[in-house]
Amino acid sequence: MSALPSHVTIREVSLRDGLQIEQPIPLPAKLELLEAIAATGVREVEATAFVSPSKVPAMADAPELTAALASFPEYVVAASDEFSHANVGRSSADATALIGEIAVIAHDAGAGNLPLGAHLNNTRGAGLASAYAAVTAGVTRLDASVGGLGGCPFAPGATGNIATEDLVYMLRDSGIHVDIDLDAAIAAARVAARVVGHELPGALLRAGDRRGGG
Repeated sequence: MSALPSHVTIREVSLRDGLQIEQPIPLPAKLELLEAIAATGVREVEATAFVSPSKVPAMADAPELTAALASFPEYVVAASDEFSHANVGRSSADATALIGEIAVIAHDAGAGNLPLGAHLNNTRGAGLASAYAAVTAGVTRLDASVGGLGGCPFAPGATGNIATEDLVYMLRDSGIHVDIDLDAAIAAARVAARVVGHELPGALLRAGDRRGGG
């Protein structure tokens, strides 16, 4: 088993992966959630996706959302053509050409000098255990979603993401640094639950941090 890394980067995916299976919410609500997420200190956020509104109605306001952002520096493209066709109706190459500047998540090890990352669903409650196993194997970038919001409409059974606040809590207590304020992440999870109008599965959203605060 490898030594634990000193630092792990978390990318927040609630606004894209998290909301894609939800009923559409108003743009002001999305911007409120984005503001709460930005307050956590997270450095990378999936803000939206340019997909067909007929396939993912929750992303129909992507042009309006991006117009409201000061900058939108990174995009993600699926490495699988099959998934890309199901998700956005075009091949990975076409999607790459469409958006130009991209960040590709590599699921295969040995991707040159790129840091290894992982996107883990929490379908059967093993998301955090899988994340811990991943960081012991050298992964230093993990996707997460405040409150555990999300799931994939094109991958049957892949419901729910790792809750950002739960992941931060686990990494902190394992001695791994993350650039996210835990109390602010819990607060953002509360905003997420309110704007989608139902309870979310995140554990700290219900129990709070044992050290106090959120």
